[in-house]
Amino acid sequence: MISNENWTPTPLLKANIISDHFNSEIWLKREDCTPVKSFKLRGALSVLSDLVDQGSNINKIVAASAGNYGLAIAEACKRNNIPCVIYVPENANESKVERIKLTGSEVVKLGNDFDDAKFHGKKYAEDTGDIFLEDGDLDGMHVGAGTIGTEIINSGIDFDYIFVPIGNG
Repeated sequence: MISNENWTPTPLLKANIISDHFNSEIWLKREDCTPVKSFKLRGALSVLSDLVDQGSNINKIVAASAGNYGLAIAEACKRNNIPCVIYVPENANESKVERIKLTGSEVVKLGNDFDDAKFHGKKYAEDTGDIFLEDGDLDGMHVGAGTIGTEIINSGIDFDYIFVPIGNG
């Protein structure tokens, strides 16, 4: 069974210089310390866990991305030995494309922009019967992102306010 329990919490570090400047305690949740340099791996692991829990027959995962989402899906698939294809636009950031390839996932560069790549990825998944995962539409992505809050609360630090700058694109 796929589980997001094998997650290592990211560091929560006091930003001393900024804290001193504002005469406050300001802490940073370092999501850039994940293997994909983004909070999105949390959601990707959660989505795959949901698919398995629902009894989905997973032959291959297909996704479209311009960057971090594709890398997160590819890394989650690697951790769980699931074949993966990520569709990216032809002008995709080459560094991110190479990082996706390092997970062992297939990368297909197709289309002038993200919407074109997504169209082709969805079509491929429909034709093959594989599962297409669309960022922003998946409850598991939100649940995964929510684990940031759980880690902050479990830190034992008494915060007055918490701001979490995460987004979709």
